[in-house]
Amino acid sequence: MRELGVLDDHQQLTSLGQQLGRLPCDVRVGRMLIEAQQRQCLNEVIIIAAGLESNEVRQRPAGLRDQADTAHRKFLDPHSDFLSLIRLWDFYEDLHQKLSRSRLQKALQENFLSHHGFREWSDIVRQLRDLLAAAGLKPGRRQLRLSPVPTEATQTHSNRAQPRQPNDQPAQSIPRPEGYAAIHQSLLAGLLSGIAERGQGHQYKAAGGMAVQMWPGSGLFRRSPKWIVAAETVETSQRFMRTVAELDVQWIEHAGQELLKHSYSQPHWSEKSGAALIYEKCTLFGLTIVAGRRIRLAPIDPELARQMLIEHGLVAGQWNCDLPFYRHNQEIIKDIEELVKRTRQRQFIVDHYHLMEFYGNRLPTEIIDLSSLRNWCMTHVGSPQEQSLWLKAEDLLSSDDPTHLDVSQDFPNTLRIGATDYPLTYHFEPGHDQDGVTITVPQAALGQVGDGQLDWLVPGLLEQKIVAMIKALPKSLRTALVPAPDVAQKLAQRLKDATPSSSFFVTLAREMSQLSGESISAGLLSSLKVQDHLQFCIQVIDDHGSQLASGRDLSSLIQQFSTQRLPDSAATDTSPSKGGPQAIARPEDIDQVPVEMTINRGGIPITAYRALGDVGGQVQGHWADTPVQADRWSRTGVARLFAIQHSRSLRSQLKHLPHRGQSMMSLSPVMPTSVWQEQLELLLARLAFVEDQDLPRSWIDFQARGAQATALISMATQDVAAWLSQLATEYQQLRLCREKAPKLWSATTGQVQQQLDELFAEGFLPQTPWKWLAEYPRYLKAARMRLEKLVGGGLPKDQQIAAPLVAAWTAYQQVLKSPQAARPDQAESLQLVRWAIEELRVSLFAQQLGTKITVSVKRVDEMLAKLR
Repeated sequence: MRELGVLDDHQQLTSLGQQLGRLPCDVRVGRMLIEAQQRQCLNEVIIIAAGLESNEVRQRPAGLRDQADTAHRKFLDPHSDFLSLIRLWDFYEDLHQKLSRSRLQKALQENFLSHHGFREWSDIVRQLRDLLAAAGLKPGRRQLRLSPVPTEATQTHSNRAQPRQPNDQPAQSIPRPEGYAAIHQSLLAGLLSGIAERGQGHQYKAAGGMAVQMWPGSGLFRRSPKWIVAAETVETSQRFMRTVAELDVQWIEHAGQELLKHSYSQPHWSEKSGAALIYEKCTLFGLTIVAGRRIRLAPIDPELARQMLIEHGLVAGQWNCDLPFYRHNQEIIKDIEELVKRTRQRQFIVDHYHLMEFYGNRLPTEIIDLSSLRNWCMTHVGSPQEQSLWLKAEDLLSSDDPTHLDVSQDFPNTLRIGATDYPLTYHFEPGHDQDGVTITVPQAALGQVGDGQLDWLVPGLLEQKIVAMIKALPKSLRTALVPAPDVAQKLAQRLKDATPSSSFFVTLAREMSQLSGESISAGLLSSLKVQDHLQFCIQVIDDHGSQLASGRDLSSLIQQFSTQRLPDSAATDTSPSKGGPQAIARPEDIDQVPVEMTINRGGIPITAYRALGDVGGQVQGHWADTPVQADRWSRTGVARLFAIQHSRSLRSQLKHLPHRGQSMMSLSPVMPTSVWQEQLELLLARLAFVEDQDLPRSWIDFQARGAQATALISMATQDVAAWLSQLATEYQQLRLCREKAPKLWSATTGQVQQQLDELFAEGFLPQTPWKWLAEYPRYLKAARMRLEKLVGGGLPKDQQIAAPLVAAWTAYQQVLKSPQAARPDQAESLQLVRWAIEELRVSLFAQQLGTKITVSVKRVDEMLAKLR
């Protein structure tokens, strides 16, 4: 009775039950008819119901069963055996109206149909109509009429002609007729316990888990739809469901909604809907009608739904919420999280449990999803309860108040190096590649960034860095700097006023030495290993802002991109987009290249500096990383321009140089006479117009300098004449001394030859600054004196003296091969070390000649240590 809706949960008769009680027919039939009245298909359901109550009109005489099956095939409906009854009824009605009684009987006999059966069926139809009319239910007009199925289609769906293929679909030429849903939902209302779900093969699972099969004579036998309803179940050798129809499972759920059993599982949050959802399973008579449908959790468990709204929505931010209070709160949280990233102080970390408690205490209980939250906020704007949802920083900070920190000063957003502000970002995740502070540098500007600035890190982390360095010191030094945190605080305060351009390690070493009373060198401090987050992570980006590489070793990054920095990638006129070095064919073309330019690289404006370089005898405009680099390159280019403009005067002076021919002949092993001639011209131009002078920055400056050409070239010629004569003399004497040296001296002569190879390396004349080039005769004389001291058994002492020199030169060569050497800011230091080693040779082997600078083995070692 509950299945049909006759009784409610309290076993009381429902209004539907009362209506059924007034119909003098089977209660199931009555339920179908009442539903059909509501769905406006009562006439069709009367025919079907009468057909179910009457005897079978289809006949299968013994010996003629195949012929009978063939004749009946046209009445089979591929979707519903109930509609097959409609087809039979309409076939009979059509014949009954057209034919006489005898011809009607004959036609029915030819189709293996029972005339008596149809008369019985007709009587029941008439009786049902009368009963319904008496009960006030008027059938109305027929909405659906069906003709016999075309022969081709019936052959396609014949269950006896071919074996069943479960995946077969109904022919597209026979879709479900209009009104199919209304008719079968009406039938389902009275046959609900006759539903079944397809299993394996022909098997179906019926109500209560009973295993049944579809009747082989059904028009649906070959297709076996997923869900069916049967008018009856008969048991012969097996249980068979007879007179079945294909159903949509939604019809079953609707018809049996009062009997469904619901179960729920896996509550979860939906970011898209901004609500907590849960999976619902619905069963009816032991059959799973809904396997796993997502529905809102709130109607099932509003308390849990509210908790998940707070946890996943308000706290975790897993939704698309634009409410003002929430945007404000996220900004507060973001500021605190950024504070944690910068200060690396865990006591400022936002406690999610605390945040959940904050919302839980303030959020009304009726708010269970984003939709209800929006509605509530719209109706409570500005109210005290709505205002209570607006966070303040003190609501979340669980420990010390960080207001004493000057975040913008101690943890800046940018780091100014030269004229450029490089972006800084902070990350707090120990072990992560970018833990700590990341500075973003365009590939083209790598040469402008030096360790001098990066070693200082940021003010807010300086004290932590000093603590780490103190702990990394040798024990003998570390014990004089305890307790480390207190000492680091004092040192950080002392360093506060130091300029970032000064050496961090030199400054810190001086302060540490004063504080500890011990001698602590900058070289030692620079070699100490500290945690990654106490060193900048350098992110290299391209012109579009995409990352190319990152790391904490600036020198390695500079070496990696050494061929791709500003000189080759920036333009040489006012438009950076034009690219490539620009040839400067004439001195007046200097004005085409600006002194400096701001170029946007990856969204970061960087400053590039004009440089005029001598490239294979041609002057080209470049952009340099630093003013120092630009000046160094430009001296070669400007010297070449002067040499081009004043070539006649220069050649004339060289032609009358005293002993020119003899000197160049003596120096021919160094390079051919023709090369000497060309490079001496360039040397004269450099000394006359460039060396130790400010470079001309415009065509006007160039002309002014050129106006003094006669006097300038004359003075330079005197210097070169004296130098060239001394160089030739000393070179010839050293050469003769080497040729006379016995093989026993090979270790020393080999070292001297290596010295000569380095002094006279290709390009030495235009590339060596005059202040060191002028010392070449003294260097050669010192080398000769060294060889002369070997006479009389001085070789062991020579090698003993040479040992630290050889070590220094080896270390210098290693530095040249290291990433450090590729950095523009190291060029001057490398040059100074190179000539300090040369002066060290003089100091060790010919001290009486004197040195140009103060030099010693220790001093050279310290210079090398700073470059490592």
